Amino acid sequence: MQNSNGEELSSRGKTLNHESLLIFFRLGDSKFGIRGGDVREVVNDTELTPVPRAPAFIAGALNVRGTIITVLDLALLLNLPPFPVDQNSKVLFLEDNYVDIGLLVQSLEEAKRLPPGFFEASFSVTPENESKDKFIEGSFGIGTTENTDILNV
Repeated sequence: MQNSNGEELSSRGKTLNHESLLIFFRLGDSKFGIRGGDVREVVNDTELTPVPRAPAFIAGALNVRGTIITVLDLALLLNLPPFPVDQNSKVLFLEDNYVDIGLLVQSLEEAKRLPPGFFEASFSVTPENESKDKFIEGSFGIGTTENTDILNV
C-alpha cells in the first residue's frame, strides 16, 4: 500500500481499517506518533512550574489559559535519554474526560492523515522495551524510513 506521496506503507501485524490523523514528534533519536484526536492542542510554552515532591517523570505544571495541566516527561516514562528543552520543544495538551495532562516532547515533525491499513495494532514485548509496553499501541514504517511507535493514551 502507498500513501499520497507514493511512499510504501508497511505493517508487521494486524491493521486498522480506518483513516487516522497522527501527530509525529521526536524524543531524542526516536520518532513517535499520537492520534490527532487525543491531542487538544499543541502548546509552545515550555516554561514549566516545578512541582515539589513530585515523581521524577512529572516535568512540571503549566497554566494554559486558566487550566492548570500536569506535564509529564515522556522520555523518562519511556526509559529514553533526557533531551534539552529548547525553542523546538512542545507540550501536547491531551484531551481527556477526567484529567488535564500534557506530554513534553523534544520537537514536532508533522501531522499526517494516513490511509486505512497502514497501522500495526500489536507490539512485541521484549526485556529491552518492557517499560514502553503500556504506552505503545503499535507501530508502522513508511518506505525505508525508521519505524514509528504510536502512543496509546
